Amino acid sequence: MILTDDLDVKSLENAKMLFINHEIDNIEIGTIKGLQQIHKYLFKDLYNFAGNIRKENISKGNFRFANSLYLEDMLNKIELMSESSFDEIIDKYVKMNIAHPFLESNGNSYFFKIIPNAIS
Repeated sequence: MILTDDLDVKSLENAKMLFINHEIDNIEIGTIKGLQQIHKYLFKDLYNFAGNIRKENISKGNFRFANSLYLEDMLNKIELMSESSFDEIIDKYVKMNIAHPFLESNGNSYFFKIIPNAIS
């Protein structure tokens, strides 16, 4: 079992390396594949499911994320959403958060996915 602090330290280390090694340049921005690549890079040493779209239903508190039966279809639709304005990027981010494609650490991956689009 990895403690939260250890998880944060290791994923932050991996995030730094993503930029230092210019691996971020090889990631498909704005795609589900790119999001999977980021998740895998950040959490490859921490989760055996890093980068894999979840097959289970999950919830947090009383909120249930997208049903795994419809997740792939939902992700494909989210991927097609426009990112030509800040508002569109935020809308896509919110929908991706509701989809919650990974079992753990979804938010960390989204951050690296939307930052390049939001600042360009």
